[in-house]
Amino acid sequence: MLLLTLSLWAPITAPVQGPPFELAEPQALAQGLVRLEGQYPGLAQRVPVGTSAAGSEIHALRIAPTPLDPSKPALLLIGGLEHERSFEANLVFELSERLLVAHAKGDARALALLDAYTIYSLPAPNPDGLARAAASPLGSHVGDGPDVDDDRDGRRGEDPWADVDGDGRILWMRVPDPDGGWTADPHDPRANVEADVLADLPHSFRLEREARDSDGDGKIAEDPAGDRLFEANFPADWPEHEPRAGGWATQDPAVRALCDFVVAHEDLVVVVALGAQDVLVSPPKAAGRGSGRVPASGPTEEDLEYLTKLGERYREATGVKQADNADGAGTFQRWAYDHRGLWTLSARPWTMPTEAPKAEEAAREDGASEPAPAEESTNGSAPGVPAVEVPAAVDAESEAGIEADAVVEANAEDAPTESQAEDEVKLPGKPSDDAGRLAWIDATGEAWRFADWTAFEHPDLGPVEIGGFTPAAMALPPRGEWEKIASGQLEFLYGLADTPARLVLEQFEATELSAGVWQLEARVRNDGWLPSSSDAARRARIQRPTRLFLRLPEGTSLIAGDPINVVPTLASGESHEERWIVRAADVTTLSADLVSTHAGSASAQATVSRGESR
Repeated sequence: MLLLTLSLWAPITAPVQGPPFELAEPQALAQGLVRLEGQYPGLAQRVPVGTSAAGSEIHALRIAPTPLDPSKPALLLIGGLEHERSFEANLVFELSERLLVAHAKGDARALALLDAYTIYSLPAPNPDGLARAAASPLGSHVGDGPDVDDDRDGRRGEDPWADVDGDGRILWMRVPDPDGGWTADPHDPRANVEADVLADLPHSFRLEREARDSDGDGKIAEDPAGDRLFEANFPADWPEHEPRAGGWATQDPAVRALCDFVVAHEDLVVVVALGAQDVLVSPPKAAGRGSGRVPASGPTEEDLEYLTKLGERYREATGVKQADNADGAGTFQRWAYDHRGLWTLSARPWTMPTEAPKAEEAAREDGASEPAPAEESTNGSAPGVPAVEVPAAVDAESEAGIEADAVVEANAEDAPTESQAEDEVKLPGKPSDDAGRLAWIDATGEAWRFADWTAFEHPDLGPVEIGGFTPAAMALPPRGEWEKIASGQLEFLYGLADTPARLVLEQFEATELSAGVWQLEARVRNDGWLPSSSDAARRARIQRPTRLFLRLPEGTSLIAGDPINVVPTLASGESHEERWIVRAADVTTLSADLVSTHAGSASAQATVSRGESR
C-alpha cells in the first residue's frame, strides 16, 4: 500500500519503468489529516485508532457537526487495507476533503449526508504495509510483515524475492520445465495460461517470482520476507494454516487496533470499504446455514436484498460495470459483516478491463486523457513530506498474469468472415483474461503496466525469461480516470443520506380505565430505509438492542407491563407497540424514552389527571 497523492492532479513526468504518477512518503496522509482538522474546526476531528507494529500512530478523521449526537448512526469510510492498493487509501482522503469543502460551502447533499451519518474516515489503517510497499526494489514485499518461517527451517525471510536483473522492480520468471504447468497463451504469447495437453496447450515452463536461491536449498524464494498480510489477519474465516494469515487472528497490532476501534464505536452501522473486495458490482450469493459448529459466512438472504439495491445505486453513480473480487477469508470486510453485523459495502473502484475498448469508448477516453487541472482537486500536498517517483506493489497473483479460467467474449463486429476464417490458423482455446488485459494495454498506450519477457541467464537456474505485469499495474487506474472515479464515489456517498434507519416515538398516550388507573400506549416506527438492524447483526447477536423505557414519577406504581422493553428489529415503515397499566395520582406526568445506539433516540410525555389525559 502506497500513498498516491491524489492531490497532484497536474501532469507529472513518469519514470522510465514506472507508472505516470508520483508517490508520497507514508507520513503524507497523517499530516493531511492534521491539516484537515485545523482547517475545519468543529467539523473534523482526529480520533486515535492505535499504533502499528512499527510504532506508527493510526488516526481516523471524524466528520460531524458539533455538538455530537450519540444516537446518530455512523459510517466508516476506509481504504488502504491491502498494502498494494494505495490508490484507494488516497481516494478515501480525497473523498473526505471534498465532503468537508462541500459542507463548508453549504452543499445540500453534503449537509444531508452529515445530517444522516457521523462519518469516520480512515485512509491508512495499515501504515506498515504502506511503508513496505514503498521499499526498493518495487514489489519486493509479499505483504506487510513481519517475516514468517514458510519453510520451517528455523529462519524467517531468508529466501526473499530479489531484483535479479537489476531493473529496480520484482517481476516474474518463466523457468523452462516440461512439467511446469504453464505455457504461453497462443492468442498472445505474452500472457500465461495453465497447460492442458488435451487442449493442445503443452507444459512449457513454471512461473517463479523474480528471485535467487538465497539460502542454497535448491528452491527459489520459498521463504520470502514480510509475507504476513494485514488483510488476512482478521478473525472471520481466518485461514489459520496459511503463513500469510499470521500466527493467530489479530496478531498484527494494527489489525487489533482496528477491531477495537469498531467494537468501541457502537454507533457504527455502515462500512464503505474501498479496495480489492466487491459486493456492489457483482453481488455475492446468499450464505447457507453453515455446518456443525461453523456459522454461516456471507450475506443472508434478507441483507442481500438491500445489498443488491445498493449495488444498483453504486453502478449508476460510478459507472463501474466490472469488478474483480479477491478472496475474502480473514479480511476486515468479512469480519465487519459476519462478526459485527455492519452493512459492509465493499467496492473496487477500478478493475483493469479484459478487452480493448470499443471505438466509441476509446474516443471518450481520448477526450478524457488529459489530466484534470490542479485546481480541480481540493487537497494539497502534505507540507514537508518528500515525494518519490516510484510505482506501488501489486497483488502477487494478479501480477503473474496467470488468471486462465476467465474468458474474453468475442466481439461479433470483429469476427472474421468465413473466407478469412479458412485462411487463419485455428488456435486452441479462447483468449485468456490476461490476453484481454494486454489488448487493453496496447490500445490505451498504458505500456508501463507490462514488461515484455526478456531472456536472462539466471545464476541459479540458467536460461529464463523475466517479465510480466509490473508493480501497481492491476491496482492503479489510468491517470485520466482519477477525477471520474473520485466524483463517482462521492456521488454514491451522497446517495446514502436517505438510507439509515430512523426510529421515532410516534405515539405515547394515556387512557383512564378507572379512577386513578391508566393504560399507556406507545408506538415506535422506523421512518428510515434500512432495517433498524441487519440480519447479520441478529445472527451474530452482537448489536445492543433498542430499548423503550417507561419513566414513572414517585407515587406512581406499575400494575402491568415491563419498565424496560426491547424493541425488535423494524423494517422500513414497520411499527412496534407497547402497553402498560399504571396507578397514578390525580395529576401526573409520565415519560417514555426510546434509546438506541445507532438509529436515533426520542422521548415523549403524557400528563394524566382524573377525567382527562394528554
